[in-house]
Amino acid sequence: MHVPEHTNNSSHRNYVDCVRFLGDLVLSKSTDNCISLWTPDEVTSSASESQSSSIIHLQDYKMENCNIWYVRFAIDTMNQNLYCGNIDGRIFVWDLSHVGSYAPSTFTAVSIGIFSYRFIIPPSCQRVCSLRSNSTAGRRKN
Repeated sequence: MHVPEHTNNSSHRNYVDCVRFLGDLVLSKSTDNCISLWTPDEVTSSASESQSSSIIHLQDYKMENCNIWYVRFAIDTMNQNLYCGNIDGRIFVWDLSHVGSYAPSTFTAVSIGIFSYRFIIPPSCQRVCSLRSNSTAGRRKN
């Protein structure tokens, strides 16, 4: 692809460092302590190099103390759960079948100052593996 189908600068206030598709929807994360769920506005989706297309914002998944770069979120292979870590060593888990604002499930994976920055979820979805900032890996049963 030489020309993007869609660009936008309204989903986050800072650079985006992680994007995943959820069907036709888009999940994106920046350093603004949330993951945004949105879809391109079909009426204005023909993007050119000089203009940004509009989006339809659907939901924010808010978390605390995740204002650092390169923390990746993950979606399990069944598209049921969304995972993201923060700098306090907590891992946030959102059930994607819930619509609206609600508190995610959280658990502490490691001590403060060591954070999980990437997640791997095997096809069985029975465990979640995380890579940590102290060069270790961890796993947790779902």
